[in-house]
Amino acid sequence: MRKVFEQMRFITDDLKNQGMRGLSIGPGSIDDELANLTVLVIDDDPSLGRLIERSMEDDARVLQWLDFPKEGELDLTGIDLVILDYVLPSRDGLLLLEEIRNVREDLPVIFMTGYGDGNIASKAIEIGASEYIAKPFEPVVLRRVVNRLVRAKSDTGRSEPLKLREEQRARVFQGNDQNGDFFEAKLEGFDARSAVVRVEGAGRFEVGDVLSAASVLFGSSKIDFTTGRVEQVIPDGDEEVLKVQLTREWLVVDRDEKKLESGYSCVHSEKGDRDRGELPGNLRLAAIDLAAVFREIHDDVTAFEVSLDRYSPGERVKVEEKFLGYAKETLYQRLTEAVIQFEGASELACSMGCDGAFQGFSRKLLYPHVLSSPFMSRIVERPIGVPGDFDMLGQILGARFRGKSLFGRLINEWILSNPATDAYRHRVRLLEDHTRAVVKECSFSGRGAKVMSMASGVAYEVQRYVKNPESECEVEFTLVDFSEDTLAEAKNQFEGVGDISDDVSVSFEQSSVIELANSSRSGSSTGGGWSPDGKYDVVYCAGLFDYLSDRMVISVTRYLHTLVADGGVLVVSNYTTKNPFAHFMGLVLDWKLIYRSETHFDGLMQKAVGHGNYQLETDKNGVEVYGVVSR
Repeated sequence: MRKVFEQMRFITDDLKNQGMRGLSIGPGSIDDELANLTVLVIDDDPSLGRLIERSMEDDARVLQWLDFPKEGELDLTGIDLVILDYVLPSRDGLLLLEEIRNVREDLPVIFMTGYGDGNIASKAIEIGASEYIAKPFEPVVLRRVVNRLVRAKSDTGRSEPLKLREEQRARVFQGNDQNGDFFEAKLEGFDARSAVVRVEGAGRFEVGDVLSAASVLFGSSKIDFTTGRVEQVIPDGDEEVLKVQLTREWLVVDRDEKKLESGYSCVHSEKGDRDRGELPGNLRLAAIDLAAVFREIHDDVTAFEVSLDRYSPGERVKVEEKFLGYAKETLYQRLTEAVIQFEGASELACSMGCDGAFQGFSRKLLYPHVLSSPFMSRIVERPIGVPGDFDMLGQILGARFRGKSLFGRLINEWILSNPATDAYRHRVRLLEDHTRAVVKECSFSGRGAKVMSMASGVAYEVQRYVKNPESECEVEFTLVDFSEDTLAEAKNQFEGVGDISDDVSVSFEQSSVIELANSSRSGSSTGGGWSPDGKYDVVYCAGLFDYLSDRMVISVTRYLHTLVADGGVLVVSNYTTKNPFAHFMGLVLDWKLIYRSETHFDGLMQKAVGHGNYQLETDKNGVEVYGVVSR
């Protein structure tokens, strides 16, 4: 095993050599305080260092330690700011924070914790962390925190960890006036539906004026509204105080499959509008009720988020932790119950043949809310043309509490905690477990193992094995996918794993399992393309059958079975009709699968490999069924 350790890594030079640049936040969004700044990231995940590098936009030099130096060897000369993770290979971050403070009392330190680590964050603030930030985080949020700490240090000569200055807490209202001219005003009062703002000058606004592109800025968060209407104007010397009623007006948004780069287009259809208007009242009510639950939760969460500005970092983490506990116990249950009601109405709409109209009506009401979730937004946007891409699946396995607002983070965690996403996490564990079992058996027999993943994607289960391989067990992984882009991403992700054990090899092959199966059945060649060489101890194809017809499921299963060596195992899978979010995924998010009952899938397996030659398994909720065939 080659040692995976690097004392210091110069991320900036590494990324520039690859031709990569940072993410643009936009002109004037924050004050640039980062020129000539040297930031030290202490975290054992190289990808996090790259994320932080991008958030600095090439303005700061970013260094990374993948572990902490031995006690007494800490040298922070030339470091302007430290970003420290709690979990490190050698010691926990709290002990390291104490050592940093012993060496550099005035050095700004941002302490990183995972979602739910409220007590750890509080202890870090007590020890002397300047700020804390919960992982995962948006790059723009981190950049703002860094700017604030750098400004505070330059103003006072040292960082001020527990103080939020008045100008940092100030809230801003932005918009365009009746004539379309941009203006910015001080926000004096705000709730989910209205705002009280103070503008400079007199006579510019009148009652009834419509303000377009209205938005509210507070801290690192922003709330956008389509319009605002002036309800009251109160002169105050050279200024005016306006009471503004805020509105959200959304059009039906449909995917334009022919223009992936343009995202969405607003589609106006007289027939579509008429069909939606003629929907039965009970169907309309189901969508309205679900949207109302989203809206109520949004308003409650937004009001709470605004109130957080009044707390110091140490107090804020405790208050936020308490609210999140309430959200999990109460708000998530309300949402799930509303979705179950929506599922029943969707089933009725499909049986009545008005599912298209119901889909349009539902999206109009629900998109303003669900697109706040990075996961659901990714499904709807389909940047590479399919909903179930590698990034979306990676989000299922990664941190769930993500989003640009507290509401977005909450509903993102909610949707990633449902039985359908639980089933995918179970799939990754199951495939890894089957692989490990066969690899051990092969090693015990004195030979290496061969594993093939068909329609592999980026093979998260293989990545997990590679990070923690079985000791002294040789294994060859072959990842096969039809998409060149997906394989390129897979290679990048495996390179990011670090040094791989000498006992493990991974190859990437571009081919279609459907074409391979058809060629095998007809006896024709693959036209010079790649084809399997020999037999494999483990062959699996998980996720593809959700999009294939019965005939192709049987054909592909038969073909894959021919690739399995004696003593080996074949694993195939399909999502079942027990997915409780099936219509929400299909009608609202446009992620449509071919669901099969266990009985239906059992019949296909019998036709493919014969009765008694396989076993069926499911996850704990019965949402995904597996056919496990042993040779």
